[in-house]
Amino acid sequence: MNEVTIVFGGMSDRPDSRINNLTPFEAARTPFMDYLAENGTSGYEQTEYANAEDLSVLSVFGLKTDVHNVGRASFESRYFGIDTEPEDAVLCCTFVSLSDDEDYNDKTMLGICHDIEEEEARQLTEDLSKAINNEIFSLQYGGGSEHFLIWKQGEPNPGRLYSPQSVLGMNICDFMPVGEFTDPLTDIMKKSSVVLQEHPVNIARINAGKLPVSSLWLWGIGKPVPENQYQNSENCHTLTVSDDLLVCSVAAYAGSDTVCIQEEQLSETAVNALKNGIKRLIVYGRQPKDFGLSGDLKGKISCIEKIDSGPVSAIYQYLRQSGEAYSLKITSDCTVSVSLCSYCGDPVRYIVYESQNA
Repeated sequence: MNEVTIVFGGMSDRPDSRINNLTPFEAARTPFMDYLAENGTSGYEQTEYANAEDLSVLSVFGLKTDVHNVGRASFESRYFGIDTEPEDAVLCCTFVSLSDDEDYNDKTMLGICHDIEEEEARQLTEDLSKAINNEIFSLQYGGGSEHFLIWKQGEPNPGRLYSPQSVLGMNICDFMPVGEFTDPLTDIMKKSSVVLQEHPVNIARINAGKLPVSSLWLWGIGKPVPENQYQNSENCHTLTVSDDLLVCSVAAYAGSDTVCIQEEQLSETAVNALKNGIKRLIVYGRQPKDFGLSGDLKGKISCIEKIDSGPVSAIYQYLRQSGEAYSLKITSDCTVSVSLCSYCGDPVRYIVYESQNA
């Protein structure tokens, strides 16, 4: 029997007065999910860590851990094989592009440098390491725009750190690290900006019409996760397909095989996995969460409609035509309110359709 779970981060939402007190899911045109709900079962369920920002994904893989000492970097650094000690803290270091205002705090977040080539990233990380690394802090190469800062015997809860996604298009002044132990982190961000200002990689990027890498952005701090402490044996027979690095990192930690891909590859990769004999499949996309956190109501509704006509349609039609028994669940890991631009911890909607009960 094929067991497929389709999870889209932050797809659940609250009723919104701008769309006649419907949720974005209810307002969206979703013929495939409507059919599955009408002919299967649907409802709402509470997920663990639903109000813990990116850690809501832990519930997808049945993980239980100390949410106060684990952050995004805890899982992603392990996924990249970064060596850490139990007493260290580790942070995500994302390459971002900022406006060229003279004062760092006056700059605007223009974008995340997802398009950076590996050779460019390695060169920048190497040069930044020379300026940043000391007996306390160590910058470690990850891949692409995502790297890691190891803080020897660091404070896992230094203060408020904002994800770069939450700052896009805004002045960074109100989103700088804030807290009792954040001053050295702010210093590193500002120092990185000085190192990168006239870097040959950035000169080449500008000449090619690309945004320069203006700064490191520090966030997602946590303690290293223990070795396999929370591994769920069911995950050892699962393939996880996702466009989110954190999901792939958590899935691998939980014992699942993983395929990290681009958003537009979700449908094809998932169907090919089923064709190749995968019996337990998790498909995760993060797009609704991004639209919700940015307050883009139209974008979230459109995104949900594309989910229905894309991954949901492709996977359902393949399962139906395969002739094998199957179970298909569609859900979310958390509720993100598009009107509040934040996580709100409400129960999430789910749909379960089983071929044997159809």
